[in-house]
Amino acid sequence: MPRNIRDIIKWLSLVYAIASLVYILYITKSPYTAIPLITLIIVNSIKKYRKAIPFSVYATMFFISMALDEGIYLSTPLAITIPFIIGQSNIKDELQKRFILGPSALDMFRYLLISSLLMLVDLRVLIPIMLSASTIIVYAIYSYVKLSKVSTDISLINNTVSWGEKVSALLNVNTSMEINLVLEYGGNRNVYTVKGKAIFDIELPINHVGRHIIEVNVYVLDSFYFSCRFIGKHEIEYNVIPLTQRALEVIGEYIREAVGISSPAIEISISELSEGSTITTRTQIENVRALYGYTYRVKRGIYLGALLEKFLESLEEIARKTGEGEGYKRSRYGEYIGSRPYIPGDSLRFIHWKKSASRGSLVIKEFGSSSIEESLLNHEGEGEEPLIIVDLYAPNAQELDRLIYVFLQQCFKVFKQSPRSKILLVIIIGDMVISLKGRSADIVHQLYRVFSKTPIQTLFNYTSIQSPTEDNIVEILKNDKRPKPLAILVVSNEMFADELVKVILGNDFMPPRPFTLIYSNSLEFRYVVVKHVLHRLGFIYTNNFELINQFT
Repeated sequence: MPRNIRDIIKWLSLVYAIASLVYILYITKSPYTAIPLITLIIVNSIKKYRKAIPFSVYATMFFISMALDEGIYLSTPLAITIPFIIGQSNIKDELQKRFILGPSALDMFRYLLISSLLMLVDLRVLIPIMLSASTIIVYAIYSYVKLSKVSTDISLINNTVSWGEKVSALLNVNTSMEINLVLEYGGNRNVYTVKGKAIFDIELPINHVGRHIIEVNVYVLDSFYFSCRFIGKHEIEYNVIPLTQRALEVIGEYIREAVGISSPAIEISISELSEGSTITTRTQIENVRALYGYTYRVKRGIYLGALLEKFLESLEEIARKTGEGEGYKRSRYGEYIGSRPYIPGDSLRFIHWKKSASRGSLVIKEFGSSSIEESLLNHEGEGEEPLIIVDLYAPNAQELDRLIYVFLQQCFKVFKQSPRSKILLVIIIGDMVISLKGRSADIVHQLYRVFSKTPIQTLFNYTSIQSPTEDNIVEILKNDKRPKPLAILVVSNEMFADELVKVILGNDFMPPRPFTLIYSNSLEFRYVVVKHVLHRLGFIYTNNFELINQFT
């Protein structure tokens, strides 16, 4: 029942209580009768006291029942209406332990039980107490029966979502009376007021990657919260996948449709920032094995060591297949749809030699469009050769998933714009740096092979970010100018930036070239310094966060 009905009952009860007190004052001529009368008038007149009207009327009911012999009859209407104006209008306690009676009814029984102590003064107060209790029981049973006709149904909008996205379910409700619908699931409680047919959007929790099974308990209460009924339990099952997996699905489909790798020409180097040592490979098996030994010798317990191993395993496989002459075949770019005259700039590999010989002029084969524009695939230029720097430090697996998703997305964007553009991808894992240099198509394919084999949870292994070495801190603290902590922070991060620049320049990647930075929010200060240092050298910064919806 709507709130205004409760208010109407409250104001009618107040008027009736005042009228009854005036009648008693007229009959008894007792000045004591004026006390509750004046109290009610004051409570009603001052706005901030109006919340006390229900309890003032409740107390007046007992006064009326004891003031006159016929006071029992005068208090009867108030005894019937009091439960509807004092009752609770929200849910504070657990509902699964309730049987028929709702929170409002239980509260009223507590008040009546305490008020029964007035029987020690006058037994006549027992009559309004019994009337109020009877009203509660009758209305609670009536509502409990009516609530049995409420029906609900829950359905998922999407049973597979990416980590960090919203999981929504649609709740369909059908009721002939106004009710309060309560949903309890996963430690959450949602309350809705419903009358007739309604549909609600419910947001479900995401606690981890993988399968989720949520039990939704559904309770209904009448509009006055007198009666509570459990009407069913719904089991919802949905799957949460990493953002990275969603990106890999798109990349994998793109690669299968458009581009293969005939001869991977990726240069991979692994450097240790603290020592400045570097080993470089051009996908030769012996060099890959040397990298394995270097990795286990120097950093056996490296953060995200599993990721480094996957890179090396994938690299070794490519090197072995290339050495055996297997390689990867380049697919055609769509279905053959005809031919056209040669235009300067067309790739020679698409020349239709038979038709060219018969016509006496060069003829080019034409293929239907695929997921990559033909103009991009025929582009022979080097492009802008961007630099992408990603730091995979993350405080949790979800943040690591976001970082990998963003840098896969960035590499894929470069690949779509120009598959033959060279790119330098610098991946920072603790104080280890993996550098991949080559065509964007080759690098994207390599990344796809690495990340499609290993779940994010397997890669993640939390470790704190590395602090500057003790010797450097002592040297700064001994400075006569006594620099502030911020100066220490700036200097230590400048040292990091300088080491990173050595790695970049060591890969023959010279400015001016565009670069972007991908990192966790906890490393914001560090990469502000890195951005400044690279910009000072002539590199051009481009923001990557506007690309976050590329795959969604």
